[in-house]
Amino acid sequence: MSNSTLRHFLSGIVSTGIGTSSVVVLGLVGLVLTARIIPSEELGAFFIFQMIVEFLSEGTGLGINVALQKFIPAADNEDSKRRIINTSIYFRVATMALGALLLLLSWHPVSDLFGLKDYNEYAAFILTWFILESVGKLLLSYFQGSFVFRKIGFVNIISSIVNLACILAFVVWLREGLLGLLYAKLMSRSLAFGYAFVAARLPIRLEFDTGLLKKMLRYGFPLYINFYLSFAFSRMDTILIGLFMGASNVAFYQIAGRIPDSLEQFYEAFRQVYFPFVARHFARGEKQQVTSLINNSTRLLTFAASFGCMVAFGFGQEIIVLIFSDTYLPSVVPFIILMIGLVFVILDSTLGYALSAIGDSEKPPIINTLRALVQFACYALFIPAFGIAGAALAGVVALAFVNPINVYFLRRRGLNVGMAGYLKPLLLFMGFVVILQPMMPLADYEKAIGVLLFVPASVIFSVVRVREIMAAWTEVKSIMSRQFS
Repeated sequence: MSNSTLRHFLSGIVSTGIGTSSVVVLGLVGLVLTARIIPSEELGAFFIFQMIVEFLSEGTGLGINVALQKFIPAADNEDSKRRIINTSIYFRVATMALGALLLLLSWHPVSDLFGLKDYNEYAAFILTWFILESVGKLLLSYFQGSFVFRKIGFVNIISSIVNLACILAFVVWLREGLLGLLYAKLMSRSLAFGYAFVAARLPIRLEFDTGLLKKMLRYGFPLYINFYLSFAFSRMDTILIGLFMGASNVAFYQIAGRIPDSLEQFYEAFRQVYFPFVARHFARGEKQQVTSLINNSTRLLTFAASFGCMVAFGFGQEIIVLIFSDTYLPSVVPFIILMIGLVFVILDSTLGYALSAIGDSEKPPIINTLRALVQFACYALFIPAFGIAGAALAGVVALAFVNPINVYFLRRRGLNVGMAGYLKPLLLFMGFVVILQPMMPLADYEKAIGVLLFVPASVIFSVVRVREIMAAWTEVKSIMSRQFS
C-alpha cells in the first residue's frame, strides 16, 4: 500500500473511530456499574427484553429503512423526496401499530417461555421502548439517505451520555435495579430521538404512494431477509440459552461477549473506510491494489485480534473479575472463546465486504446460509455438552467452516487472496496456548511475559513488519495532531 493510500486510509479510520470510541466507552462504563449492582437474573432479563425490542423494531420494518437510504439520494426533485419520506412514515406507523398489537398479545406466553413471569408488569416499558426504537431507526435512515452523518453522531452521543447519567441516578444512587435500567434506556432514547426528530425537519404531509411503496419494498425486502440471517447468528445463542438455561446464564453469556462486542464496534470504523476503498480500486480495474488491500487488512487485523486473544487467555479471569466482579466467573471461558470467535468475525466481515464491494453482493447471503446451517447443528451438539461455552464454540466452528468459501469466491474474480498471511497469527496464538497451558497457573508477571512475547514472535514469523508498525504509528500521530489542533 502506497504512503498516500495509507495516509488517506488511516485518516478515515481515525475520523470514524473517534465517534465510535465515545459510544463504546460510555456503554461499557454503564454496564460495569450495572453488573456490580443488579443481580444476574435481572440483568439477564434486561438483555432478553433488549433482544425482543431489537427483533420487533427491525422485523416490523420489512426493509423500509434500508429502502429509504437508497431512494432519497435517487430522488430527482423535492416533491419526489417528500413523497418517499411520507410514504415511508405512514407505512412505518401502520407496521408499528401491528408490531405493538403483536407484542401485547404475545407478551405473557413469550415472558413465560423465557422464565420471566415475575417481570410481566414491565410490558408497558417494553412497548414504549419498541416504539421509540422503531421511530429512531427510521430517523437515522433518513439522515443516512440525506448524507447528514454528523447528526447521526450527535444522536449516538446524546443517547450514550444520557443513558450513563440515568444509570448513575436510577441504578447506582436510587437502587432501582431492572426498573432503573429501563428508565435509563427510555429516557436516553426519548431525548436522543427527540433531538433527531427536531433536527430532521421532516416535510410531513397527508400523502401516500402505493406504487412507490411497492418499489421500495421490492428493493428492501431481500436485505431485510439478510438481516434475519445476521440476527440469527448474533442472537440465536442468547435465545437458546434463555430458553433452556435461564436468565442468569443469559447474563453470564452477555457479560462474556461484552468486550468482544465492543471491539467489534471499533472494527465498524475500519469497515466504513475499507469498503469504499475496495470498491473504488476495483471499479478502476486496479485488481492488484484490491488484492494488496484485502491481504494486508486480513493479516494485520488478525494479528491485532490474536494479540487480544493472548491477553484474554492470560488474564481472562482477572479481566472479568476486575471489570464485572467475581459473580461473573462463569463468563471467563466463554469470554476467551468469544475472543477467538472475534478473529473469525473480523475475517468473515473483511472478506464478505470485499465481495459486496466488487459487485458480488449475492454471494454473502449464500455463505451466510451455509454458516447458519453449520452453526445451528453445532448449537445442538455443543450447548447440551458445554453450556454457554458451547454456544460460543458453535460460532467459531461455523465461521471457520465458511472462511475458505469467501476466499474461493474472491479468487474467482481474479483477486489473488491468500490465507497464509492471516493463518500465521492464529497458528502462533495456538502455539503459545499449547506451550503455556500445561504450565498453568502462572504468576501474573509470567503471564505478562508470555503475552508480550507474542509481538516479537509475530515479527520473526513475518506476521507483521517493523516498518509497517513505524509507518502506521507515524501517520496516526500526524493525523491525531491535525484532528485536535
